[in-house]
Amino acid sequence: MEMEFLEEDDPATCEDEQEEDVGSSSIQIGTKTEPIPLPSSSRVASSLPTQSAPSDYVRVLSESFQAMGTASVPSSSFRWNLRRGNQALQYRRPGRILEIALPIQEPGPYEVVIQVTHAGVSDYDLKVVSDAFPFVSKIVPGREVTGKIVDIGKNVTHAALGDTVVVDPEYTSVADGGSKSLSFQERKAIGMTHNGGWAQYLLVTGIQVHRIPNDLPGPWATMIYEVACIVSAWKKIQPVSEADRILILCNGIAGFLWGLYLRLKNFDVELCQCQTSYSLSIHQLDFTVVHRESLETGAGIALLDYDIIVDTTGNYELMDLAFQWLKPMGKFLLYGLPSGASHSNKWCLRDILDKEATICGSISHSRGGFAEAVHAARKLSKYSLESLGVNLYSISDYQNALSDLKSGRCTKVIFTVQDPSRRSFLSSPSSPILSPFDAPKFRVPHLYL
Repeated sequence: MEMEFLEEDDPATCEDEQEEDVGSSSIQIGTKTEPIPLPSSSRVASSLPTQSAPSDYVRVLSESFQAMGTASVPSSSFRWNLRRGNQALQYRRPGRILEIALPIQEPGPYEVVIQVTHAGVSDYDLKVVSDAFPFVSKIVPGREVTGKIVDIGKNVTHAALGDTVVVDPEYTSVADGGSKSLSFQERKAIGMTHNGGWAQYLLVTGIQVHRIPNDLPGPWATMIYEVACIVSAWKKIQPVSEADRILILCNGIAGFLWGLYLRLKNFDVELCQCQTSYSLSIHQLDFTVVHRESLETGAGIALLDYDIIVDTTGNYELMDLAFQWLKPMGKFLLYGLPSGASHSNKWCLRDILDKEATICGSISHSRGGFAEAVHAARKLSKYSLESLGVNLYSISDYQNALSDLKSGRCTKVIFTVQDPSRRSFLSSPSSPILSPFDAPKFRVPHLYL
């Protein structure tokens, strides 16, 4: 995949990033730069001073917020970074990742702005940057996001300024019945149809954020969405007996999380691994392993007899091998994203009919699944990220991180995003970060301290 860097002072590459004008450009009068007026809809409106001490600014801003019915005041680092823009990694077809700066949008009444602290790299993110989705041509990836609320709409009541939250990457309006079965083009999905979390800041609808407990580490919290999808899929194949034998076709973090989640449910599961590079993690997690060669040769055929098989790989050939060891009236759950565009499965409708098998697919989660997923993630966090094969990378090291994940040197990558005021989001000298004393290149309101 080709990596490119975007110069911040190139207007041709920045104009199309702004969906709407959030302010007018600076007016030069002699050597003095006048502040850019805020939009009339802003909650701080015209009460802002053009130049004042930080304490006066916070006092006036707080009074303005209180007059609008809330005492929430954006954090000082967020106010300071309005002048610098939102540093982000943006995918552009074909196969490019650009380092850019986007305008920071003010949240609407039902929206929040999150300062990202951790952003995972999901299977969807990998497919996006690999040009696997034709309807995605330009987007900031990142569907798994944890961060801190730094600005909040006046009608958001279930969260507060400063809360640490995890983001549900998918949202459909009440008019759609909250259906998660809509296609990506029809629903709001960050990292797919709306900009995601590979950035310093993320604007989302308030209903998409869920507070996380203080004892749940940020990197673990980014995997809550994956756990929520597992919770939803598990409910689809109920009822399940404690005596049922379960095989998980594993090719990464999803398989490990499935195994650990079912262990919480007191099931003794077996894993069939696809990559030998994950053997250490399987050993550390103490899973029973079924080798792929056993599925191919039928060695120990009496033991290869499962009530439930869960595929997390999307590997058609492995699914073909595993299906023949499914018991009559067994259940086969398709959970992994397909690894290829076309393939003819060896098992056909007649095979399904002969076994009277239940074939179930699950790709998303239910609206209420996040609460249960947070509870499960708290219990699962006793397992170290190292034992799961998860690696943490600074987002400035994204090229090495994506390379390691694609090559199988780790099961998952989680980006850590530094405080924007530390000026260390991206390290490329060809993508300079604006100085707080420079005139802004993007028509973002000036908020003088």
